[in-house]
Amino acid sequence: MGSLHQSPQFQPFDPETAEVMRLAFHTAWQALLVSGSDLAASFHAEATREALVLRIIELAGDGGRDVVRLRDQAVAYVMHANSAQSDHPMTAAPR
Repeated sequence: MGSLHQSPQFQPFDPETAEVMRLAFHTAWQALLVSGSDLAASFHAEATREALVLRIIELAGDGGRDVVRLRDQAVAYVMHANSAQSDHPMTAAPR
């Protein structure tokens, strides 16, 4: 029996687009790590990585195929979402 992820219905992107998305994700994550952002800290890392992936999938689904643009837009998205959350004390990161 094959893997569920090998089913065509779970692979909406062609191999070239999937590679662009993979590169965009890895470079976005590296950009956050290098920046020293709290978004890359251990208490945010999983949620940040998930948000990056979901945003890149959304952008690629809308036709985005440029690694740099996908990376920049995904990073901007999570940074904006984080700044919006920091306006609400109940969602602020633990200290």
